Amino acid sequence: MRERPRNLKDMLAEAKDTSELMVDLAYAALFYNSEDISEEVFRLEERLNDLVFDMRTLAILAARSPADS
Repeated sequence: MRERPRNLKDMLAEAKDTSELMVDLAYAALFYNSEDISEEVFRLEERLNDLVFDMRTLAILAARSPADS
């Protein structure tokens, strides 16, 4: 598995690319009636959920002020 991006801009770009791929694969899974393709969509969903969690964590840490720490 490749390394995840460390800044919010790259994370957003990866989330966009992943979600676009998920939509394309979901349509393909329906068109071809393929359970294998639909399982890949679910794997990508898990990856996207992890990425969203990392983005939220990064945003929370970036928004903290010195008084908060």
